[in-house]
Amino acid sequence: MAQLQMDSSAQVRRSFAVFLGEAAQTGSPNAQLLGQIAGQVTAILQDQSAIVVKAALLACSLVLQSALALLGAQPADSSVQSAWNSAKAMQQAACALLQSHSSESVRLTAAKLLEGV
Repeated sequence: MAQLQMDSSAQVRRSFAVFLGEAAQTGSPNAQLLGQIAGQVTAILQDQSAIVVKAALLACSLVLQSALALLGAQPADSSVQSAWNSAKAMQQAACALLQSHSSESVRLTAAKLLEGV
């Protein structure tokens, strides 16, 4: 997975971000997998390409939805709490893009994400 995240082609990195978002929503992901996905999406949010970051922001929305559903179903489970904390860290990284990213389209996508959450 690290090789896809660091591939020289922005299109490959974008596709990887889309894949992560879809993986978060497929069936019922376990808490450990969801935490790993949130960590990967957080890392992709730091990419230099606007198209990759926008795809990661869309994936971020899907990961947050899945993490919240998992938290609602199993609130006392420590692994679910850990996955939720990873998702919240991912959300904070997305929020930071509102002020720091140079691309207006990325800032707009981040604002839309935060409005939806």
